[in-house]
Amino acid sequence: MPILAPEEIKAIDSNATELLESVFGDIDNLKLPVNLNSVLDSCGLNLKEGGFKDENIAAALDRDSKTIFVSSSDGIKKKSFSIAHELGHYKMHQDVKTDVFFRNQATHLLDPEENHRETEANWFAASLLMPEKLVRELWDVLKDVDKMSNIFAVSHAAMRFRLKHLNLLK
Repeated sequence: MPILAPEEIKAIDSNATELLESVFGDIDNLKLPVNLNSVLDSCGLNLKEGGFKDENIAAALDRDSKTIFVSSSDGIKKKSFSIAHELGHYKMHQDVKTDVFFRNQATHLLDPEENHRETEANWFAASLLMPEKLVRELWDVLKDVDKMSNIFAVSHAAMRFRLKHLNLLK
């Protein structure tokens, strides 16, 4: 997967923070985990759960119907990340009419531009579900990946990724 430039990361983090603030107000008052239903409502998006013919699909976006589809077979933490990923495409990639989020993007041979977009959407999802300011504040107190992943309702791997890229974990 391509690496994002620091200015791209800053823009994505800012975009996610602005969305959170537009829905919930000041980030300091944000109740965790992030209520994605409120975020979806603010964007005018519908959420539908169900099965996909291809079991490797975790979620999909259909911009025309303003709907995010998510696999009902996934746990809540995976669903949340998949929904946030599709929200990233919706907010950042206006030209994307449809998107399919595969469970393991690395197994699919996508062209570099799509890989870059997938990386951006993943970063947006991490920023939305684990706002930097709150991650830093809680990490200073807890210093525990498991507790953090439970508070933010994300997978252990997602929390480790976020902590590592915020230079809080080696």
